Amino acid sequence: MPHVEINLQREIAEFYKNRKDIVKEVVCYSIRENEEEQNKIDKNINLIDEAWMEMEYQRYHKEYYMNLADNYGEKNLLEESDYVIFDLDEYSMDTLNCDGTRNWIYECELCDFSS
Repeated sequence: MPHVEINLQREIAEFYKNRKDIVKEVVCYSIRENEEEQNKIDKNINLIDEAWMEMEYQRYHKEYYMNLADNYGEKNLLEESDYVIFDLDEYSMDTLNCDGTRNWIYECELCDFSS
Protein backbone atom coordinates (compact mmCIF):
# COMPACT_ATOMS: atom_id res chain seq x y z
CA MET A 1 0.00 0.00 0.00
CA PRO A 2 1.37 3.44 -0.89
CA HIS A 3 2.75 5.63 1.88
CA VAL A 4 0.16 8.34 1.16
CA GLU A 5 -2.72 5.96 1.98
CA ILE A 6 -1.16 5.01 5.31
CA ASN A 7 -0.95 8.70 6.28
CA LEU A 8 -4.54 9.21 5.15
CA GLN A 9 -5.69 6.27 7.25
CA ARG A 10 -3.85 7.61 10.30
CA GLU A 11 -5.25 11.11 9.80
CA ILE A 12 -8.82 9.88 9.31
CA ALA A 13 -8.57 7.69 12.43
CA GLU A 14 -7.35 10.70 14.44
CA PHE A 15 -10.01 12.94 12.93
CA TYR A 16 -12.77 10.51 13.83
CA LYS A 17 -11.49 10.01 17.36
CA ASN A 18 -11.41 13.80 17.88
CA ARG A 19 -14.63 14.55 15.99
CA LYS A 20 -16.47 15.98 18.99
CA ASP A 21 -13.75 18.52 19.66
CA ILE A 22 -13.47 19.43 15.98
CA VAL A 23 -17.13 20.26 15.50
CA LYS A 24 -17.54 22.35 18.66
CA GLU A 25 -18.78 25.85 17.95
CA VAL A 26 -15.96 28.36 18.02
CA VAL A 27 -16.48 32.06 18.64
CA CYS A 28 -13.71 34.12 17.09
CA TYR A 29 -13.11 37.78 17.78
CA SER A 30 -10.51 38.71 15.18
CA ILE A 31 -9.96 38.27 11.48
CA ARG A 32 -6.76 36.33 12.17
CA GLU A 33 -8.58 33.87 14.45
CA ASN A 34 -11.32 33.48 11.83
CA GLU A 35 -8.72 32.77 9.14
CA GLU A 36 -7.03 30.18 11.36
CA GLU A 37 -10.35 28.45 11.98
CA GLN A 38 -11.18 28.53 8.27
CA ASN A 39 -7.82 26.91 7.51
CA LYS A 40 -8.59 24.13 10.00
CA ILE A 41 -12.02 23.61 8.44
CA ASP A 42 -10.53 23.52 4.93
CA LYS A 43 -7.92 20.99 6.05
CA ASN A 44 -10.61 18.72 7.53
CA ILE A 45 -12.79 18.99 4.42
CA ASN A 46 -9.83 18.02 2.23
CA LEU A 47 -9.05 15.09 4.52
CA ILE A 48 -12.64 13.82 4.28
CA ASP A 49 -12.61 14.25 0.49
CA GLU A 50 -9.42 12.19 0.24
CA ALA A 51 -10.92 9.42 2.37
CA TRP A 52 -14.10 9.51 0.31
CA MET A 53 -12.09 8.72 -2.82
CA GLU A 54 -10.56 5.66 -1.12
CA MET A 55 -13.78 4.08 0.16
CA GLU A 56 -14.54 0.52 -0.85
CA TYR A 57 -17.70 -1.47 -1.41
CA GLN A 58 -17.43 -4.69 0.63
CA ARG A 59 -19.15 -7.00 -1.84
CA TYR A 60 -17.20 -10.16 -0.94
CA HIS A 61 -17.10 -9.74 2.83
CA LYS A 62 -20.69 -8.72 3.55
CA GLU A 63 -21.28 -11.51 6.06
CA TYR A 64 -18.11 -10.65 8.03
CA TYR A 65 -19.08 -6.98 8.32
CA MET A 66 -22.72 -7.79 9.09
CA ASN A 67 -21.71 -10.12 11.93
CA LEU A 68 -19.46 -7.48 13.48
CA ALA A 69 -22.05 -4.76 12.97
CA ASP A 70 -24.70 -6.93 14.66
CA ASN A 71 -22.42 -7.67 17.60
CA TYR A 72 -21.66 -3.99 18.23
CA GLY A 73 -25.03 -2.39 17.47
CA GLU A 74 -23.86 -0.87 14.18
CA LYS A 75 -26.08 -2.76 11.74
CA ASN A 76 -27.96 0.42 10.82
CA LEU A 77 -24.65 2.19 10.01
CA LEU A 78 -23.54 -0.64 7.74
CA GLU A 79 -26.87 -0.76 5.93
CA GLU A 80 -27.11 3.04 5.65
CA SER A 81 -23.61 2.99 4.14
CA ASP A 82 -24.66 0.20 1.76
CA TYR A 83 -21.51 -1.73 2.77
CA VAL A 84 -19.21 1.12 1.73
CA ILE A 85 -16.39 1.72 4.21
CA PHE A 86 -13.03 3.43 4.56
CA ASP A 87 -10.53 0.80 5.70
CA LEU A 88 -8.11 1.99 8.39
CA ASP A 89 -5.82 -1.08 8.15
CA GLU A 90 -3.69 -1.07 11.32
CA TYR A 91 -5.53 1.86 12.93
CA SER A 92 -8.62 1.23 14.99
CA MET A 93 -11.37 3.03 16.81
CA ASP A 94 -14.00 2.19 19.38
CA THR A 95 -17.31 0.83 18.21
CA LEU A 96 -20.39 2.96 18.90
CA ASN A 97 -21.24 1.03 22.06
CA CYS A 98 -17.56 1.02 23.12
CA ASP A 99 -17.64 -2.78 23.56
CA GLY A 100 -14.97 -3.35 20.92
CA THR A 101 -12.86 -1.82 18.20
CA ARG A 102 -13.03 -1.75 14.44
CA ASN A 103 -10.58 -0.77 11.75
CA TRP A 104 -12.94 1.01 9.37
CA ILE A 105 -15.25 4.02 9.15
CA TYR A 106 -18.67 3.69 7.60
CA GLU A 107 -19.51 5.92 4.65
CA CYS A 108 -22.44 7.48 6.52
CA GLU A 109 -20.09 8.52 9.34
CA LEU A 110 -17.96 10.55 6.94
CA CYS A 111 -21.07 11.82 5.22
CA ASP A 112 -22.17 13.39 8.51
CA PHE A 113 -19.07 15.59 8.44
CA SER A 114 -19.25 16.52 4.78
CA SER A 115 -22.78 17.90 4.85
